[in-house]
Formats: sequence, structure tokens, C-alpha cells
Amino acid sequence: MSDTSIATIFERGLQEQKAGHAPAAESLYRQVLARQPDHPGALHMLAILICNEHGRAEEAVQLLRRAIAAGPAGAMAYCTLGQILAASGNASEAIAAFDKSLALGPEPGAAPAIQFDRAQCLHAVGRMGEAAAACRQVLAAQPENVEALNLLGVLLYSAGQAQRAIVLFRQAVALRPDFHFAHNNLGNALHDDWQLDAAEAALRQAIALRPEFDLAHGNLANVLRDLGRLDEAIAEMRASVALNPDNPISHSNLLYAMHLHPDIGPEQIFREHRIWNQRHARPLYAGIAAHSNDRSVGRQLRIGYVSADFREHPVGRCLLPIIAGHDRGGFEITCYSGTHRSDAMTEAFRSAADRWRDVGSWSDQQLAAQVREDRIDILIDLALHSEGGRPLLFARKPAPVQVTFAGYPSTTGLETMDYRISDDFMDPSSAASRDDFYTEKTIRLPHSCFGCFDPPDDPIPVNTPPVEKNGFVTFASLNNFAKVTAATIDLWVRAMGAVPSARLLVRAPRGSARARLLERFARAGIGPARIGFLERVPRSLYYSLYHQIDLCLDTFPYTGHTTTIDALWMGVPVVSLAGQTAVSRGGLSILSEVGLGDLVADSPDQYVRIARELAADLSRLRQIRSTLRDRLSRSAIVDKSRFVHSLETLFRQVWTDWSLRR
Repeated sequence: MSDTSIATIFERGLQEQKAGHAPAAESLYRQVLARQPDHPGALHMLAILICNEHGRAEEAVQLLRRAIAAGPAGAMAYCTLGQILAASGNASEAIAAFDKSLALGPEPGAAPAIQFDRAQCLHAVGRMGEAAAACRQVLAAQPENVEALNLLGVLLYSAGQAQRAIVLFRQAVALRPDFHFAHNNLGNALHDDWQLDAAEAALRQAIALRPEFDLAHGNLANVLRDLGRLDEAIAEMRASVALNPDNPISHSNLLYAMHLHPDIGPEQIFREHRIWNQRHARPLYAGIAAHSNDRSVGRQLRIGYVSADFREHPVGRCLLPIIAGHDRGGFEITCYSGTHRSDAMTEAFRSAADRWRDVGSWSDQQLAAQVREDRIDILIDLALHSEGGRPLLFARKPAPVQVTFAGYPSTTGLETMDYRISDDFMDPSSAASRDDFYTEKTIRLPHSCFGCFDPPDDPIPVNTPPVEKNGFVTFASLNNFAKVTAATIDLWVRAMGAVPSARLLVRAPRGSARARLLERFARAGIGPARIGFLERVPRSLYYSLYHQIDLCLDTFPYTGHTTTIDALWMGVPVVSLAGQTAVSRGGLSILSEVGLGDLVADSPDQYVRIARELAADLSRLRQIRSTLRDRLSRSAIVDKSRFVHSLETLFRQVWTDWSLRR
């Protein structure tokens, strides 16, 4: 067959492919290749055809590599190779192909599309800065490219630049009002910027455009949770799980939210965790390999901490003194960081760890393999079913001993989580029946309080009780507003009724959340003049808020933790109510450690009575305020060496148990 006839057959193949006649086009391309095996055009177009029509991506990649090897390849061959590699999940090789395509100079108008595909791959492998730069190149050529606007917004949002992301998402939905993904992302960014009413509206628009959009239902649920509308939030979470039962993150969000609800007991919470385990984790158990770690009892142990919160965050602030305080003769510390928003505290963690791994873009499978390669002896979870947790990493059992601690004081539901760390106040050893609601064995610190507090380097002084200047007692709550449940508000209403001159300060979102709270107090005859609101402020200003507060009222059933310790540091006592779950007994744990266990109630009536009596006892308020920081400083909450020693003793205990097990 002559070169001319080959060209004719190839041209006919192009026409058939353009007309949608895939079998005829494939036959013609194969005729060309039977006579000229290295025909670049036929190899390229056949690769596109068999990938699109038959899904045979691996074969298509081989054809494209043959086309490239046959001689000087055009930019579009590398572009197609990149697209197929990207669709197959091989983002790193795809980036190299896109780079080559751009270097060869694609035909006019094609470069922005190639650059956008490259940006998506860069995002997938965690090269966020390069991905953002690629998006900006696309937008320089095509300012109204809504996909690039949306992706750049996602990148900025992930980097903690929510306000800049909001601008881009608004541009995207203005250009394409039916772009449901951009509405969803706008809702997330608004949520991050604490514009919760606007976030709700954006997410409802995403759902109106795509009712089966499970991610939008889940994100709306998180907004409703933070607005204090817990029943609606849980309904949306269940809708998200029903739409996509295979999404473990949506299901984890439901687990976390259930702990906030005063009418959901430990049995129901435990049952849902077991459902999570059955659905998402159990299929992975068959692939768990035996561990070959050196079983020596007294050797240096390799400890791995897994968290997305190695940063300025309540968990981060509790954890940094532990990481920095470990005995390096006995323990080698590896931090597996999923932190996307690094800050000065992240750098402090990095410096304190013996080994640091940025794993935010890694799959759970990749991370599990790395943990095994690092030969970690004890792997510590610090989030689990809360934001940034990696329960499916722990389901793969990459370390012989696995422990959950600090970030999620509940059960994991996993059969592969060996232990959970608590104390005898949150989980009384005398109430052994509670252990039935944990899949893990509970190990208890010898002192109360399961967290550690690192005081500010430049502490703000404790002031005198503001009641002395104001003439009235100021109650307050600086807890996450998601914890302000109907049961909590009922407690606060009763406390305010018991102290008719008192004022209440609440850190609540602007808009509908504040309006609903005021309306609830108004129904009880408590006017808006007695209720004030505190804004979210930088940490440099945060502790000064306590200068306005005489007495904090804790939330129920999910009590405060870091906020309670912060209050004590500023000399402010906290009234708490202990319930049946560990999360409802955090206040008991902390207050008992500083000798204020008498401020913890075991019934709503007692909670109100404690608040009323303490508000009337100015002498005790003065005494507590003047001594509390010192008492806290002498407790295990602040005594880093004491706390870390207790933790290391537990680590030695669980390692010995595993080492002697055969």
C-alpha cells in the first residue's frame, strides 16, 4: 500500500470517528497500523478511541507512548497522554506529559485547557502553590473560565484564604448560575468565614440545582450544626449518608454530631459507630498483614502521631507540649501531618518531632504503607471521626498497637483500634458497664484531665471580678456554638432566671443564630438588654475577653475542654453538668483536677443552684479568681513533665502487653 493510500485510509478514519462511527474508525486505524506500525496519527487517534469507547486506558497509554517514540511528537499527543494518565489516577506522570505538551507549543487556543488539566493534577498531588499559579495562567488568558475560577477558589480556601476564595466562587456562580459545585464551594468558604446564614443559602442553592448532591447535604448539615440547629443538621447528615452510603466522611460527621444531641444516648451512639465500622472499615480487615516489629520491651519505641491539627488549634495547643516533652531516650516521635494551613505552631511541631511527614495529599493506603516502612510501634490517632480524621488509615492496622487520644473522646467503632486514653472522671472504672460502649480497651491516666495546656508565653494578667465594677454578675460561654443545644439553653435560661440581675455573654454567629437565641430568652421573660454577644477574635485578643466574665456556664451534653481550661487560666470558674457519655464529663475531669469538683452538677437543678450560689458569693469569686491560675499551673493539666511521664507509662504498658502476646 502506498503512502498516499495510507493517508487516505487515515483520513477516512478521522471522518468516521468525527461522525461517531467508532467501530469503523477503529478498523481503519488498525489497517493503517498493520502496514505502518509506527504511524503517529493512527496510534494517537486509536488511543483516544479505545480509551473513550472501551475504557482501556492502559492500552491507550501504550499506544501513545509508541506514537511519541516513533518520532517527533506533537503537543497534542502529550496532552492526550496526560489526560488519560490523569483520568487513571496517575497525576504525577500526567503533570510531566502536560509540561512537555506546553513546552512543545500547542496549537492556538489549546494552552489554557492543557494548563487547567495540569492545575487539577497539581492539586491532586498536593502541589497547591503550583496549582494556583497554573490557574492564574488560565485566567490571564480566559478571565471568565468558571472551572479555573472554581479551582483557584478551592486552592485559596484550602490555604486558609476564605475571603479571597469567596470572591472567586461568587464570580463563578455569576457567570454560570447552574454550576452546583461552585455554589457548594461558596457555601464552604462562607462557613469558614463564619458567614453562616449566607453559607446556608449557598448550599441550599447547590441542593436545589442537584437534589442528589450528597456532599452539599453534608456541608449544609455542618453549617446547621454550627448554627445550633442540631435536629436539622442530623437530618441532613442522614440524607447525605443515604445518597452516598460509601462516603465515610459524611458518615463520620453524623457520628460526631450525635454526641452533641442531648436526646441521643450512648447505646445509640455506639450502634451507629458499629454500623460505620461494618460499612467502611471491615472490608479492609482481610488485607491486614502481620507485624514484624522488634518485640523487645525496654528498647526505644517509635511513636507516630496522626493529625490534621498540628497548628493553632485546640488539639494542637494541647499536643505541642507533649510532642516537645517526650523522653527521646525512650521514644522516637514521628508526626504524620495532614495540616493544610501551616502556621508558626506548625513549625514548632516540625522542630519538636524527630521525623515529620506532610501527608495531607496522601491516600490512606499510601500512608499505611509509609507507617509500616517507618516501623512505627504505636500509632496515635488525634481526630478520628472529627474533621481531618483518618479512620480508614487505622482500619488498615499499619502499626501493631493503635491508640486514640485527645481529639475524639468516644469510641472509634473500629476493631483495629486497640486502646483509648481517658481518665477516671470521664470514664469511671467503677462504671464498668460503660466499657460495653467502646470497641477499644479504655486505659486511664493516673490523674484527671486527658489533655495538656501550654500557657501563653506572654500571659495577660488576671483582673478582679468584673462584678465589683459592674454591680452585676456576668455569665458567659465561649464554647463552640454547635455545643449550645436546646438543653444548654434551658440551663442558661433557668440560671438567668435564678439571678435576675445577671447578664449573659455568648460567642454566637451573627444573624439568625443570635435572633433565635434572643427569642428563646424572650419567651422566658429575659429581655435582650441582658444578653450580649462576643465576636471571634484573634488569639492575641482572645484571653482579654475573660476580663468581662465572672462565671462561665458550660454546655451540655458536649462540655467545653480548651475553653474551660482557658477560663481557669484567666481565673474564671466554670459551672458544668456531668452526663453519661465521656464528652459530657470533660468539665468534671478538668474542674476536679484543680479542686473545683463542687462546681460540677449531676442534675439540671443542681447546675442552676451552683450558678446561683456562686454568683451571690462575691468573696468566693474573688478567692477563686486570685488563686486559680496558680492552682492550674500546679496541676497535671499544665505540668508537662508529669503529664508526659503518665502518657509514656501507658505507652510502655500497652507495648509490653503486645510484646508478650504470641
